[in-house]
Amino acid sequence: MTVQCDAFFAIGSTHDICQDYALALNISNRSLLIVSDGCSASPSTDIGARILSRCAAQVLLEECSISDSVLQQIIEGARKLARLMSLPMTALDCTLMIALVQDETIEVCIVGDGVLACRHYDGHHQAWEIRYNNNAPAYLNYQADPERLQCFLDEHNGFCVENLVDNSVVKGNGADYHRFSFSTSECQQLFLFSDGVSSFPGVPISEVLTHLMSIKSTKGRFVLRRGRRFLRKTCRDNHWQNTDDLSIAGMHFEEEDSCESDR
Repeated sequence: MTVQCDAFFAIGSTHDICQDYALALNISNRSLLIVSDGCSASPSTDIGARILSRCAAQVLLEECSISDSVLQQIIEGARKLARLMSLPMTALDCTLMIALVQDETIEVCIVGDGVLACRHYDGHHQAWEIRYNNNAPAYLNYQADPERLQCFLDEHNGFCVENLVDNSVVKGNGADYHRFSFSTSECQQLFLFSDGVSSFPGVPISEVLTHLMSIKSTKGRFVLRRGRRFLRKTCRDNHWQNTDDLSIAGMHFEEEDSCESDR
């Protein structure tokens, strides 16, 4: 089985600089997706999202799971780099979404908000949206700062995980990490999206996901092609516009290469 990975990110219409970042890696038989969304209210999170993502990639390519201790390594490494760059620690106020393939298992961990979606070989889809009260997600950065973590817990401790297929909702409190697991024998495609997929006024998130997951070919930069075509053609034709930054990372599992084109 081969794994194709790709990522794409784009600025939102209300932003002066893109604070989202996404990357996809296939190294040493290990496949990895990362999406990070910087907080608009914190300074330099466009840089922080990149630092956090790259630190996560470095750690995860050496580790075999997304354990709590691994997440701690990631934020400690990111904070060290931020200090070397004379950045405020709040630059790392960024969400972190990770999908890691180990053998036949896809391990997903979401720290903060965002959307996870997958398509199975039998054709059915699954999708979940994670949202926080007052649009204030729990950042991994809080785990390295007890005072800020306590402030978050006191003021913004509610979240919900909505199943976008059956619209069921699970609510919770705290700064817990959101974990999912899939088998590569069942899941053919998996995507991570920043909350920018819900920033198209008047457009249901399910419709945005349908367009972005309509991949005709997984050759080369398949997520980049689909993202660009969606923004440049579909959104233009329908007069849609993302107000928030949008980032996407996706992976496709297959036995044989596809010959179709998505251009």
